[in-house]
Amino acid sequence: MSVTYKDIALYSQKSQIAGTEKLPVSDTEYITPTQIAGLVNTGIPVASSQPVGGMLPNVQYNLGTLTGTVSITLASPSDNTIRNEYMFNFTADSTAPTITWDNAITIWVGNCLDSNGQPVMTASKYYEVSVLNGVGYIVEA
Repeated sequence: MSVTYKDIALYSQKSQIAGTEKLPVSDTEYITPTQIAGLVNTGIPVASSQPVGGMLPNVQYNLGTLTGTVSITLASPSDNTIRNEYMFNFTADSTAPTITWDNAITIWVGNCLDSNGQPVMTASKYYEVSVLNGVGYIVEA
């Protein structure tokens, strides 16, 4: 059997992909762009409660209604070569919860901060929180 090689620089890039193109992967098999795209997970995982070791980065936590005294803990990222954002939301109970925030949050930005720059919870309000590089972004709606 004779093998012919062609320099990849001599090819031009296809302007549109249909998804049905056949990309050879062996002498007898091919794959398609649609198959490859099916392997890509573009969604963010979602959870409904804080894990024992703390919230993981790059997971959306929908915590529901928070009551009483709550500690928000952030787990250490397992891969420091990627963006590690902590994301969660909750509604304050009809009596606002008392929240102890993780010490990894060193600065707060948002529309519900006291004069010391700390979040203030208001009863029955909804909150979205994002933490990136030690900066907590909190929005009360």
